[in-house]
Amino acid sequence: MLRSKTNTLVKIGFAMAMIASLTVASDMMSLSSSEPIFVVDQDKHLGEITIVQPEKYLNLAAVQDDASSGSKPAGGSTASDDDQPDHKHYNILSIDGGGIRGIIPTVLIQYIETESYAYARNMSYIKEDSRGIIEMKDLFDMVAGTSTGGLITTALVTPKEVNSKEAYNASFVMSIFEDKGAEIFKSQSINKGLLGIMITIMIMIGGVLGYRLGKNIFANQQVEDTNYKLRHYIKEAKKTAKHDDKMHDSETKTSALGSQLLKHMSVALTKKVEQIHYELIPEGQKLQELVESHDYWKIKEAERLLQEREGKYRESKQKKWIFCVFGLILGGALGYYIPVAVYYLGNSNYNRTVIDTYLKSFFGHAKVSDILTDECLIVAYSYNAQQPRFYSKYEVSKDPQIYDVGLDIAAGGSSAAPGYFDPKVFENGRGETEVLVDGGIIANNPSMYAFIFASEMNKKKNIRVVSIGTGQVKQPMIDPDNVSILTWVENLGDLIVDVEVTAHAYFTEFLAGKYHRYQVETELPLDAADGESIKALKKLGNNLLEQEKENLDILIRELVEERLSPKAKQTAK
Repeated sequence: MLRSKTNTLVKIGFAMAMIASLTVASDMMSLSSSEPIFVVDQDKHLGEITIVQPEKYLNLAAVQDDASSGSKPAGGSTASDDDQPDHKHYNILSIDGGGIRGIIPTVLIQYIETESYAYARNMSYIKEDSRGIIEMKDLFDMVAGTSTGGLITTALVTPKEVNSKEAYNASFVMSIFEDKGAEIFKSQSINKGLLGIMITIMIMIGGVLGYRLGKNIFANQQVEDTNYKLRHYIKEAKKTAKHDDKMHDSETKTSALGSQLLKHMSVALTKKVEQIHYELIPEGQKLQELVESHDYWKIKEAERLLQEREGKYRESKQKKWIFCVFGLILGGALGYYIPVAVYYLGNSNYNRTVIDTYLKSFFGHAKVSDILTDECLIVAYSYNAQQPRFYSKYEVSKDPQIYDVGLDIAAGGSSAAPGYFDPKVFENGRGETEVLVDGGIIANNPSMYAFIFASEMNKKKNIRVVSIGTGQVKQPMIDPDNVSILTWVENLGDLIVDVEVTAHAYFTEFLAGKYHRYQVETELPLDAADGESIKALKKLGNNLLEQEKENLDILIRELVEERLSPKAKQTAK
């Protein structure tokens, strides 16, 4: 329950940070007076984007007419790359974030790798390769990813060895999820020895406090003192009453000495009576009347009643041990849950060292500038600098000290989901400490930013975006007549994540000429790395593959024809 509530809070905090993501996009797209403005050619289904300088921008309708006729407005320019043939798409593969659910896009990428090879071989476009795949770097110009998508991106663009032209493939990525996922997503646990000590201490404290509380409730020292005094008074009163009766029964008169003795005994007993608090004893008034009657048999009745009351008091007094036992149990429970709660609220769910070790061993030999594709985009956020980190060749060319980091660092920062993993902390080329957190707080679906980098930063045209999701959690329907704060607390985290993903997909589809989005619904959390969950995720991926197989096959043929056909090779020369 604690972990569930913690994860709910984590998702809410993680999701709230995404609200700023469209602001980031807006900043990237904002234009100064000397920068161009987008004008969309609606007649060509957003396939082309004409750019006009603001000072030349006089009439939107006129500009759109010029765009549709293929001519440029005066002073305008097209966002193109001179080396990019007009018929060739600039292909972007974009992969969402989603933890272990990265298995879903990996299934589709595996299919693209193997089926593109099969098609190319069938068409005699390539020679036989024992691996039986075509790498993504040979089909896509740019690969973009966030969080787990950033890890997959890193694998697909990183040379396996220094100076190698061969990258990791989807089967390698799948093996990481299957073989290392449970270890990576193994919950951190508190030291059992320290926890045992805390439990023991709290049990002792709970037992003592429970005993004292029970004693205060069921044991009363004044009552015990009163019973003790009354018991002794009754004993003496019995003797006096019995002696008095004997003297009254005797035919001889009481001597002066005997009368004086009885008087002194009566005075002594009266003083003792004054020290007894009858109000503390059940039926105390009745006892007082019986005892002070000076009648032997009435005093005997008072003795019997007192013994009965003392018996009930002793029985009630034993209930203090119930409080003692309850205190022991409560102390033990608090001794366990308080340290555990403090530990989990004060630490991330999973050990940062585990994932860092694997990333270092796989990708530590290469930097962002070493990627094998024309471009990449690994999304992270520098928390202390309060700036996004878009690790790409473009950013490396502008500021290598900040962006030309090890690919293990870029991937580690992109996947440092707040609450799940500690931030990725390292020293950049300027000697500054960078604190990177998950790129999902900017864009869990990085397709829009990938498009912006391709079209605006790298001046590419005819862009095609292939975007693969990691599973979307279906949101429960909200009853508009029964909405409360609790409703938003329970649903806000997932709601904002899904809104960000779908909003970015919408704008990418609007901006890009060709946009292919592959997504599936799931109820599995992003850290469900047990064996059964991994099987379920692979099944989800295969289900998505079956649903989209026809579209994927068309896409694969287009990718292969553009890149590997004789015509494509001739054009490239």
